[in-house]
Amino acid sequence: MDNYGTHQKVLFKAVELTDKNVIEFGAGDFSTPQLHELCKGRVLVTVENNADWLLKFMHLESDNHLLYNSPNWIVPESWGVVFVDNGTWEARLEVIDRYRDKTDFMVIHDTEAMANWAIVGPAAAKFANITDWHVYFKYFAEFQDNEGGPCTILGSNYIDISMIEIDGMKRIYR
Repeated sequence: MDNYGTHQKVLFKAVELTDKNVIEFGAGDFSTPQLHELCKGRVLVTVENNADWLLKFMHLESDNHLLYNSPNWIVPESWGVVFVDNGTWEARLEVIDRYRDKTDFMVIHDTEAMANWAIVGPAAAKFANITDWHVYFKYFAEFQDNEGGPCTILGSNYIDISMIEIDGMKRIYR
């Protein structure tokens, strides 16, 4: 298992469970092309803060797949899935705060890093204390691939996810 792709099973399950539009914060080899295929028939928005990295995915742009270098244009609306895998922890926290009540499901990659990595900056105090994701979500589960690697949160303020099982993943609770 590649540590960059440990979110895939959780993300794809969330996309499968809704027919609404999807937005991803942080383009990547293990999400953007796959979401492009999974989201046919609905809108997919990819937001990436690194313009050079975003160029790698511009060939996917279409009427239904919009790619942006800045989140400034985005007016929070209702989303089926918000995928959070963008660059800095401060940026991730901003996305979580802005969109957690505007989506059926939020998928957040590398969540064990919030407790285990040396996070610096204004978001450090908030991340260091996140051991109970109920601060952000009414329903949540943290998943880890059966082979190990980074963890991924599936959260929702509207849909009870307690019965959601994901093949090849185990639930991790802190």
